[in-house]
Amino acid sequence: MADKSVRRALAMATNRDAIAQKLYGDGVFGKATCNLIAAPETLSSPNTKGFDVCKFDLDAANAELDRAGWIKGADGIRAKGTVKLKVLFQTNVNARRELTQALLKTDWESIGFQVDLRSEPFSSFFSNTSPGGADRFWADVQTYADGGDPDPTAYLTAGWTTGQISSRANDWLLGNRARYSNTDFDALVARLVSEVDPAKRAQLAIQANDLLVQDVAVIPLIQRSAVTSGVGKSLKGVEPSPWDSEMYNVADWTK
Repeated sequence: MADKSVRRALAMATNRDAIAQKLYGDGVFGKATCNLIAAPETLSSPNTKGFDVCKFDLDAANAELDRAGWIKGADGIRAKGTVKLKVLFQTNVNARRELTQALLKTDWESIGFQVDLRSEPFSSFFSNTSPGGADRFWADVQTYADGGDPDPTAYLTAGWTTGQISSRANDWLLGNRARYSNTDFDALVARLVSEVDPAKRAQLAIQANDLLVQDVAVIPLIQRSAVTSGVGKSLKGVEPSPWDSEMYNVADWTK
């Protein structure tokens, strides 16, 4: 994954619309997005719609790999010298995530990747002790749901800055599981941490999102819907929030 062309090709061969339609009810349970920060709307980048890495285009993905010198062999798998374009793609045991893996595998293999799938039980996948878990990330690609809060500062800092890289030295307990390191990104987040003006903070968050997406540090797929329980007409004060339990303000409910 050190080759950006490989990452870009994977992104351009990612059909997030098909995932949304087939697995998320085409908006009922989630909708396609190319933003890591997809909400709130004021922080959701309008720019990613124009990024080539956000458009499903198998021809462009093939061309990207051709230019980078990854040549298809007789077996349909690309290689550069003796290095084959082979990726290990992991997730936790979950029907929807494993189906997502299968959809992505089909398209990625169509452009010359060999994609091996692995799924781990939830208890070990989200654990710092499992070699096959998300924290150690001893694979090439992994998928899972990630959440934040209305202010993405802590998430961007803990999840993506150089100082938060998860490693053996910190017992795999820090949040930057992808071991992503980019001084430009670190500088953006440092500015976000110190900025107090809401409008400027929003622009910095959008710039940070766009940098991660264009560098293909992450391939966003789905903005999941916040599904809530039915509410009786006589119950007042219920204000569902995607950022908390549906009962977060139960003290304010009245009948």
